[in-house]
Amino acid sequence: MFFVWLGLALLVQIIGFLDTGSFKDLMTIGGEIFLLAYLALVWRFKQLVASLSGLTRLTLAVKFTFLGLITALLVECFYYIASSSSISLFVFLLRPLIWYIGWYLLWWWLIKTYKYSKKELFFLAGVNGYIVEGALLKQVPIFSGIGIFLYPLIASVYGILILTPLIPFEEEVELRKAKTQVSWSRKYLLGLLPLLAMLPGVVWLALVEQILLPK
Repeated sequence: MFFVWLGLALLVQIIGFLDTGSFKDLMTIGGEIFLLAYLALVWRFKQLVASLSGLTRLTLAVKFTFLGLITALLVECFYYIASSSSISLFVFLLRPLIWYIGWYLLWWWLIKTYKYSKKELFFLAGVNGYIVEGALLKQVPIFSGIGIFLYPLIASVYGILILTPLIPFEEEVELRKAKTQVSWSRKYLLGLLPLLAMLPGVVWLALVEQILLPK
């Protein structure tokens, strides 16, 4: 059902682009296609990614966060092009850096502590993204009809953001996972915990804009 919903939302974006020629619609479509291809690529070569990361002495948490951060910054590059921002790409990517690092570290703690399926992670990360983009960043009117209709576009981005760094290390994570059992309702509520990364993220954003952006 979700992917039918996603397909309809993408179809509306495509029709909108064909009707108006909107560059932002084009980048939205391109971003979704790129992310799906990127996820498929990581999935296809997950053993290679895991083997290469095994050559380093980094902890599993750092490897998970680093791969996730690469994925997130690639997404931000699409946002940057779509927004036609006047600031430099470096500053644009620097602004959400602490938010993403905190978000991934909190998700890492949840993944290694509680038993989440990939479907649950995809769903909960999507809810995180919908709240962040709508309620906090005001990018999408989440309580409007159009906001609800576009939910799968936002949710799929954040869902892929969490699955991509997990897939190459999934077997290793399962071996190290704690045997903590909680009710599904508590587990789903805990899935909102990574939103706390917005607190240091907002402080960092303010500092970057204060120091690096022209007055």
